[in-house]
Amino acid sequence: MTLDDSGPTVPDDAVASLLRDLTDIRETMPRCGTCGNFTAVVARVRDDLEGVATPAAGAAREQLGIWLAEAEGRVKTTNHCEVCVPSGPYERFAAALARAREGRGPA
Repeated sequence: MTLDDSGPTVPDDAVASLLRDLTDIRETMPRCGTCGNFTAVVARVRDDLEGVATPAAGAAREQLGIWLAEAEGRVKTTNHCEVCVPSGPYERFAAALARAREGRGPA
């Protein structure tokens, strides 16, 4: 994936992996799907993908936007879980994005 015209690249599989993981969490753990932490991760990912000009990023932004629209207006609270399941996939994606911005490529 590329970010604007600046050239840093992150493999599209980082985007696909993140979207797949978040989809799995949302579909198999209804408690996560209605949690404010999950919604915050979804919003952060969508923001991180702004300016990324690839079909994978565009499709992810669209799907994440749908999830955010579905959550809008609902009471958003945290479930206070000991371990936040959506944070793991996001942390892996954020690390790949940081490496791309530093010009190091995928790890």
